[in-house]
Amino acid sequence: AQKRAWHIYHALRSTSDFSRAKCAIFSAYVACRENGQPISEKEIQSSTQSIFGIKNTPNALAAISEIHEVARNLGINTNEGHAPEYYLNLEIKKAEEDLSEKDFAKDPSFYDLFRKRATMYFCCLSGNSQNKASRAVKITRCYMGLK
Repeated sequence: AQKRAWHIYHALRSTSDFSRAKCAIFSAYVACRENGQPISEKEIQSSTQSIFGIKNTPNALAAISEIHEVARNLGINTNEGHAPEYYLNLEIKKAEEDLSEKDFAKDPSFYDLFRKRATMYFCCLSGNSQNKASRAVKITRCYMGLK
């Protein structure tokens, strides 16, 4: 994912006038989606602020929509090639952070069970990947008696 993000960033910076921050946000987001890495837009923005030493970064959605066409002309299609598991991993990560002190920390196998059950539901549900992931995690939480 790091190499892919660097490749996208370098291609954008050398062929466009977009800011370093916009290119970094776009590159990290696309690379993480393609590799199924559960990194949220907020985390990407925060990392970009830290790395470039800037206080305000562009909104991830704004950067993505602004750069999308230029990236497509460079052969980077943000609508294809991304792992559907990205959304599931992101939702599971959110649930883990929310429940870490209560359930996940008590029993390490609890996380594996939660992940397996959510993955099973994700595969059985219909709709787009983001919607399926959200519903799969909600169903899993309910099934396992978690709020």
